[in-house]
Amino acid sequence: PAWTSNRGNNQTIVIQPDLEKTYVPTNSTRTFFEGELFLGGQLALTHYLAAQLGIVGAATNSFGISGIIWDDADPRFDNYVYSYHVSHTHLALKAKFLGTAIYDLHPYLSGSIGLGLNQARRFQSTPLIEEAVPTPNFGNQTHTAAVYAVGLGLQKPIGEHWHMGLGYEFESWGRTELANGPDQLFGRAAFVPNLYVNEVMWSLTYVWN
Repeated sequence: PAWTSNRGNNQTIVIQPDLEKTYVPTNSTRTFFEGELFLGGQLALTHYLAAQLGIVGAATNSFGISGIIWDDADPRFDNYVYSYHVSHTHLALKAKFLGTAIYDLHPYLSGSIGLGLNQARRFQSTPLIEEAVPTPNFGNQTHTAAVYAVGLGLQKPIGEHWHMGLGYEFESWGRTELANGPDQLFGRAAFVPNLYVNEVMWSLTYVWN
């Protein structure tokens, strides 16, 4: 399970010469699920410390980002709400450092760095008043960004080859951005400059001896 509450700042966009709008993100926490698959090797560095190094692939389900649109960039004219969906995948190098067992528990620290794809799609705006003229929508876009993560937790052997773990991980996904709409003549589409994600990670590891 993962969650994010980072929505970026208000964005004022001149869509056409006589059409200016401000997009105000809603400050709410969104929850979703992320899954990872890690393949790597383990090496004993000292009697008290072991290291794992390998490649990790990750993917999430989609979650929503929403907000309010001000006509003419004026908060008095909050005439629309907007929403769109975001999902994420990445491939990264990951390292994990495990300490000596304490009461059969191995504390660990982890870190990764790699390249991710942030998919923003299905943007829609909904008028809040009957007098509101339909506003142009933005298009779908997949944005490539550098990603990194740091984490900590505990790992416990549950058999000759199997280990189970529980930990926390912080991730930075980089920029998420929609594409300009077909009627947009100026500026750029709505975006989040950097999505920061927190997650509780449960892991199941098979170790070849």
